[in-house]
Amino acid sequence: MPDLNYSPMRIHQYGFARVSDWCYREDEITSAFWRAWINTAEGGVLHYNNRTVKMEPGVIYLIAPETSFSTEQTAPFSQLYIHFSMKFPNHEPQDGIFDVPAWPEVLRLLNEWQKHFSRSDIRTFLSVAGLLHTAVSKLPEKYFEKAESMDKRVLATLKTLSSTTLGHYTNKQLAKRVKMSESAFLHLFTGQVGVSPQRYYRSKRIERAKFLLAYSDSSIESIATDTGFVDRYHFSRIFREITGTSPKRYRNMHKKAE
Repeated sequence: MPDLNYSPMRIHQYGFARVSDWCYREDEITSAFWRAWINTAEGGVLHYNNRTVKMEPGVIYLIAPETSFSTEQTAPFSQLYIHFSMKFPNHEPQDGIFDVPAWPEVLRLLNEWQKHFSRSDIRTFLSVAGLLHTAVSKLPEKYFEKAESMDKRVLATLKTLSSTTLGHYTNKQLAKRVKMSESAFLHLFTGQVGVSPQRYYRSKRIERAKFLLAYSDSSIESIATDTGFVDRYHFSRIFREITGTSPKRYRNMHKKAE
């Protein structure tokens, strides 16, 4: 049974805006966090996985973290956008673009927000949060399937490595936490997760760094330290290796894309 005192979702940013320039490359728009977009008219186009998705008005598009896609605009439109994170116990994120048909209450809200939208109104926030929770509940059933077959020691390690409080963990330290030898732990973790603990952990640190670059005013040096890297130069090298761009350029591009 879910913990009713815990919400797995966190909204980072939301708004309602008239869109006039919405053409972004993959390296400009791909994010470490979820997006929800609802357009009021035709004109938005998504290019994903060798497919072209013409966004329909009144449809909620949910875009999972690390999904590689680009955008195109053929006509002006207004858009409700929500940037958020969510984490469910024993679930691993999946990439993809999901479309959820809007229900009558959402269409009514969109009509109201085209006339007036105030982020300072707590009712607006509650409406956005309610809309988002309902939309996510309509994701395909497979998204909510738990990794029941995964060893509890691997699940415990994934929880440790997915924490927002990042540090530095060696394989030996991780093995000790679950009372295993280092070699047995490496074999078990890599076999069940598909990548080594250090490679998985590095991706989580970069994911956290992308969030801090996009949504905080922390310096790049501070972000490097906060995400467990030796210094800015080591951080920048790994960040570029994984994302294809520098931390500074990612920060600038992400702000542009908002």
